[in-house]
Amino acid sequence: MPDAAAAADSSRLTARFAALTGLTYDGVAIVPTARGREPMLKFTMRSLRLPGAALSVGLGGGAAGAAGTASLVTADTTMELSGNVELYTTRLTGVLNGVTVTFTATRPPGALPPNLTLTGVTAEQPYAAADLMRADGSHVSTG
Repeated sequence: MPDAAAAADSSRLTARFAALTGLTYDGVAIVPTARGREPMLKFTMRSLRLPGAALSVGLGGGAAGAAGTASLVTADTTMELSGNVELYTTRLTGVLNGVTVTFTATRPPGALPPNLTLTGVTAEQPYAAADLMRADGSHVSTG
């Protein structure tokens, strides 16, 4: 479980693809957030590479990316997390072997291979921790 409460503002991470190395699905964790406890999928891995990553946060309770909502967007040419990576998310969607898959706490993944690549990735309410994070080509904007 995260060492700190996850943010209550809605957030969405998108990327061209996600390369997950040394992946394990650890089940559903009940994660403390600023609004209370929320069930989230928990994944651990050695590394997570996200080319074309963009993190959108809806500020003040608005939905991330919703029209008329103040937001903060961080975009990176490439983002990579490595060493004891933990990823928590309420919803993970991507294309796996040509098929769109969506995982949630009520529809968790079955057995996953230890090395997995998803294309067209979206993670809702992502919370990640790692020993090292590298982000190349970062820029931040508000809306």
